[in-house]
Amino acid sequence: MSTLTELPKSNTKLQYLQKRANDTLSLAAEKAAAHLLNPQAYPLPAGKNLEKALYEFAMALPKRKRDNFSDKFKASINATQAQRKQKYGDLHDVNLRDNRSVAEQVKALPVENKNKITEDDVKTILPKRSFAKSKLPGKLFSGKPKPQQASVDATTLQFIVDNLTCVKTNDLHKDEISLGAFATDNFGTASDKAPFFVGKFKKTDTVGLGGNATLFTFSIDGGSTGTVFPATFIAGLFLVEEDLIHNAALGEKLTAVFQVIGLTLLTVSMGLLFVPGAASVAIVMLIVAGGFNITGHYILPLMIDDFSLAVTDTLVLDAPPAAGDTFNRSLAFSIDSTLLGITKGSYTAAVRWVAS
Repeated sequence: MSTLTELPKSNTKLQYLQKRANDTLSLAAEKAAAHLLNPQAYPLPAGKNLEKALYEFAMALPKRKRDNFSDKFKASINATQAQRKQKYGDLHDVNLRDNRSVAEQVKALPVENKNKITEDDVKTILPKRSFAKSKLPGKLFSGKPKPQQASVDATTLQFIVDNLTCVKTNDLHKDEISLGAFATDNFGTASDKAPFFVGKFKKTDTVGLGGNATLFTFSIDGGSTGTVFPATFIAGLFLVEEDLIHNAALGEKLTAVFQVIGLTLLTVSMGLLFVPGAASVAIVMLIVAGGFNITGHYILPLMIDDFSLAVTDTLVLDAPPAAGDTFNRSLAFSIDSTLLGITKGSYTAAVRWVAS
């Protein structure tokens, strides 16, 4: 097994791609906040989009939390065109009053060829597709483990969470923890699972998920579904205190935000590939994974406290895996208080990708 520990930070094209992705997320949050402030002037677009998902999640929260979210964006919403150009660069022309989604507008904006990822860039960023050996979780995995038996290509890929372990409790005595999840692949297949109750935890407690362990199943049968390899898959998890998710609708709306992020960033980033291909798409998918973290770090904390930042794991399969191939992971979570700015609780999850 091998992983790419991180993308080169000195690559100007990657910097451009990451900024464009981050700015798209920020603009979508601005539009959701603007609609909260003035629905007539800032209409929400039709269909599935991030601004609508953020707005619907905000509306499921108490009014004081909605007001806190919209107030944080007042200055940027009312900024001058010059100020917006300084902040958003190429995306300063995105119009928050437009009926189209932010992603649609960004996708329609021209991109200079000098900023697009070429085949030569892929060779430089992913040299010979030989990645530095590492056991770091949540990064780009590439390879095909040697099967123990005769190789039979798998037709499905499952993402499984076997258990959660409490390293440090969020509350003084016991935590009541729910787990939410989301997933996407480079073919635009997106799934989510609304937060469900896992158990009560004291420090060092481990709770198995039992029948809830298998969260997502992807079809990877190239013959029938057209899967092209290399293929990239992202799965993400987040934890919330049970008292935060006081109703099923709130949990569903929170999970929907993460699901739409992947679709949004795929929409706006594919146009930056000069010659689209499976290898270059792997780079885009790492940008998508980074977008989940941006939303968890800077947007959702404006709305809620006492939830973990989303942790993602990215799997790249160079070729169809053999049935039985398993890729094990250990993911770490922190439950933060946005009001206090400190980490209050921490957990680990034992997860695995299993081909069958």
